[in-house]
Amino acid sequence: MVDANPSASISGSKNQIKIIQQRGSHNKVYELYLLPMHRVDGLEQNQLQGLFPALAPKRCQRSRVNDRLLLWLSFVTGGDQVSDEELNEWLKDAARTYFNARGTITSGMRVIANDLNEKFLSRSTTLSHGNGKIGAKLNMSLLRGDDLYLAHAGAVYTFLLQDDKMTPYFNTNSHSQVLGYAEDIRPHFFQTKIQVGDVLLLSPSPAQGWNRQTLTFEKRPSLQSVRRRLLNNTLGDFEALVLQLQSGEKGEFHKMRLANALGQAQQASPEVDSQEDSVPSQDDQEKPILSVETIEAEDQSVEENHQPETVEEPEMAVGLETNLPDTEPAIDESLNRSSEETEQNSDAQASQEKEIPQKPKVTFDSVIEKLPFPGFEESKRRFAKMWVKLRKLKDNPQSRIVTQPPLLPQTEDGDNPEGEEAQAEVPSEKKQQEPQFKLPISNSVLLFVAIAVPLIIAAIAGATYLKMGVEEQFAYYYERAHQISVEAIGETDSEVKRTRLENALQYLEQAETFRSNDDSHELRLQIEAALDDVDGVMRLELFNIIDSQLNASIEISKLFVLNQYDLFALDGNSGQVLHFIYDGQIYQLDDNFVCGGSGLEKFVDIAPLSPLNEKRASVIAIDAIGSITYCKINAEPENEMLKVPIFGWLDVTEMTMERNAIFTLDQGTRALWQYYGKGQIFTDEEPYLFFSQDPPLDLTQVKAMDVYSDTIVFVEESNQVMTCVVQAMTAEDRECFYLPPIDKQGDPIPLQQMDWVDIYAADFPPSYYLLDQNSRTLYQFSVQMKLNKSFRFYAAGGDWLPKNDITAFTVTDQQNILVAFGNRIYLAQIK
Repeated sequence: MVDANPSASISGSKNQIKIIQQRGSHNKVYELYLLPMHRVDGLEQNQLQGLFPALAPKRCQRSRVNDRLLLWLSFVTGGDQVSDEELNEWLKDAARTYFNARGTITSGMRVIANDLNEKFLSRSTTLSHGNGKIGAKLNMSLLRGDDLYLAHAGAVYTFLLQDDKMTPYFNTNSHSQVLGYAEDIRPHFFQTKIQVGDVLLLSPSPAQGWNRQTLTFEKRPSLQSVRRRLLNNTLGDFEALVLQLQSGEKGEFHKMRLANALGQAQQASPEVDSQEDSVPSQDDQEKPILSVETIEAEDQSVEENHQPETVEEPEMAVGLETNLPDTEPAIDESLNRSSEETEQNSDAQASQEKEIPQKPKVTFDSVIEKLPFPGFEESKRRFAKMWVKLRKLKDNPQSRIVTQPPLLPQTEDGDNPEGEEAQAEVPSEKKQQEPQFKLPISNSVLLFVAIAVPLIIAAIAGATYLKMGVEEQFAYYYERAHQISVEAIGETDSEVKRTRLENALQYLEQAETFRSNDDSHELRLQIEAALDDVDGVMRLELFNIIDSQLNASIEISKLFVLNQYDLFALDGNSGQVLHFIYDGQIYQLDDNFVCGGSGLEKFVDIAPLSPLNEKRASVIAIDAIGSITYCKINAEPENEMLKVPIFGWLDVTEMTMERNAIFTLDQGTRALWQYYGKGQIFTDEEPYLFFSQDPPLDLTQVKAMDVYSDTIVFVEESNQVMTCVVQAMTAEDRECFYLPPIDKQGDPIPLQQMDWVDIYAADFPPSYYLLDQNSRTLYQFSVQMKLNKSFRFYAAGGDWLPKNDITAFTVTDQQNILVAFGNRIYLAQIK
């Protein structure tokens, strides 16, 4: 009887052949072609930080000889604290640990993640308090035969492109497994089969323009077609790695590099396209080629202490080709000659212009700006008319009366060394024939001058008097602010010091209602710095990030950012969703994006959607009667209706999402409803009452809520914070409790002084952000509501922040803070 276990020792050639056939899939060898894509400020580069392909070394565990390991680590926070050389050494050590470790593939990949995690945790403990933590996401791919293993630690994405289908690999729970923030990393694993010609697309976050349609090809794609599709359908900067499997015998990594500026490869490039791809078009053949760097086992061995040689990349976006051009294109010398002559002529003309001094042109505006009577518009208007007439006299010489030059006055002989001829007296009859000078201005103009000049003098006098009064008022309040601030600096009692500094700031604000100068600005900075020191607050610089000021009627009540390039905002007045696109410097309003703002589409809240939702939408919005809308970029929105709960809808005020669950708060019926939707489609599911019995808090007093992991967080009008566990067995078993905020010393923070604007639950670092309207202070609490940091703001470039209230804020994964003052949006980077 033959043992069915293929791993058993079996005698006989037939059985041995059968075993080899069963294990044949693990002996398949593929050549792996890597194409790094990194667009920064519109320029395509070929380097990706943290990318490390590894082949099995000469001496390793026998089970791992045929493994091909690819690591890509991307920083979330603190990337500047680790050099590229040190990061490569860490990745090499992690790969060495994998190839020398025993056990399964998944256990080895878990060892890699925890090995890097320990290095980040150890480095974070040595950093100063201001530098913060180091956090990173890790995307691991391992190929053994035709078996592909993927491991994600952190919210990273992998897409498998095959023929006419695209398979995404992503898990929403991976965001909590960020290296450097968790004690134990448990990556999320995927496994699938692959074959020759398949393409893998890896990215730390999908860029705008990536969707199922963009990443689906009619046939098996090549590196060239994938690269072209990504460049043509991606807005802004992005990072991605394209990997394609080709048949081969060595199973090596081949890193594709863009050609240099001359269009010549550093070495011959093998054919990398799939066998099923069509012949490249003529346009493609005219583009520069790729060079290939083969990463062999000797160069990439984890037992040897050296890295593949790095080559400086071109700073320009170039095309993809696989053949060298036979000849260089001809150059029209006439074009160069004409351009040189043009440059010489322009240089000669410029030198001549420099020799002639140019007088500043006198205009009405240049004169009127110097007149010290601001506010007298009627006098300016009359002066403008008079100016026009005077200019006509100057520009028309024929209208003037030409007279003889005045004669020299007669003097004594001794006083005239040049003789009497130069002092000849003019005959009296000739004097009588001299024409009389007449002023070429009408009587009406003379009358106007007679009236206007006294008025102008009076206006100047009045302005001078008012200016002296303003100066006296400014000097009084400024001196009071300066005196009180000096007294406060020497105060030892912190409470007294804070009170005096606040009084000094009030006096300074009163002074700046009259005017401001460099001294007042400097004094404000000193007072604010002293207040920050007393309160232990870090001051962050705010930058205006929208291209122009929005309509004055807009009041932004909700903010969030998707993929770093798409900013969405909800106008609390009109209920319209606004979309802004990042162009590398600022966010520009997308005029083509339309979602809500009228009728039943006056939304009360919005939330971001997963990039892989079935609706291919970016935002989900809800109105007061439970109607939801899927807002899409470059497409019409889709309106749907949630199934009406047993109590009906009365007044929906809040909505929040976590993975495939949506929570809607109806304060009219005092109920919180939960909907579950596969693929984030919520209209087909029945609602569940979150609190089956009396809620532990008054839901009509909830002014904000958010979800962190398996906890929903409520903020009440009394500024208290309550958390309730989402994943409970039943609604009766749900645990809820208040979290009183405490400072770093463990003392309670008085809530009566607070006015929380909103709450944001961050996944990494795990924390709650709350913004106090009264002091304009943003607090970062731990999930136990212990204060970690607090921030205040100042405007960049010496400008002033708006006086109106802060209406919304959010925190991005890149540790950016966005703050909305009504219709204006600012951004600050957490230091």
